[in-house]
Amino acid sequence: MTSTLKPTPRRGDHRIAVVGAIVVVQAIAAVFFIADAAVDIASEEWGLHILAEVLIALALLAGVALGAWQTRRMVETAQRNEQALQVARGAVAEIMASRFYTWRLSESETEVALFALKGFETAEIAELTA
Repeated sequence: MTSTLKPTPRRGDHRIAVVGAIVVVQAIAAVFFIADAAVDIASEEWGLHILAEVLIALALLAGVALGAWQTRRMVETAQRNEQALQVARGAVAEIMASRFYTWRLSESETEVALFALKGFETAEIAELTA
């Protein structure tokens, strides 16, 4: 089992990117509709067509605002979850250190136990500790 441990992307990161991309597309569309409505208003009288464009632009702006708010919430939640995970990792490390102390493992035995817990095979542990 000779593999390099690489951080895997989190599902939450993917969702944040998707929501962020949607917000950007909505913002571009909103700018387009607002500019188009402004040009139409300046060149002709109010009509059903202009009213529809203004309503679409307002709906898109609302979508941009809600999307940005949702993205911010997702980022904050991801940060809180990451902090909780770090705390849990620290607690597990403390529990393992306490157990190893209770069992009176030597420094070498502790190192071998940690490699075993990480999933290394016997031959790999022997190679790593040699």
